[in-house]
Amino acid sequence: MVMLLAFGANANAWEGKVYNAWRRYAKNNTQISFAECLENLAAYIRKGGTQFLHPVGLVQLGKRFGRLKKEEQEFALRTLGAKKVEINTCINSEQRISMYKQILKNL
Repeated sequence: MVMLLAFGANANAWEGKVYNAWRRYAKNNTQISFAECLENLAAYIRKGGTQFLHPVGLVQLGKRFGRLKKEEQEFALRTLGAKKVEINTCINSEQRISMYKQILKNL
């Protein structure tokens, strides 16, 4: 009943999709039950994200950063904690992008 109140009339469809995904991806690869999987997922969501950034995400962020104007790039770098002296050593956008990616990796 709680699930029905939380998700409305589509509760059964939603539960079925989640169960099918668990069966497809986890059932044969783990010893935990579906209920334990949901509890672990809920704990993970409550905890918030991880501190890890997927390599593709880093590339995408670097490309977006590269499209910014020089002043905007410098502002973003200062906001992330880079010192003005370090930023001024960058001769071109490529070096600022590299610095940006390095800062993101160290966060």
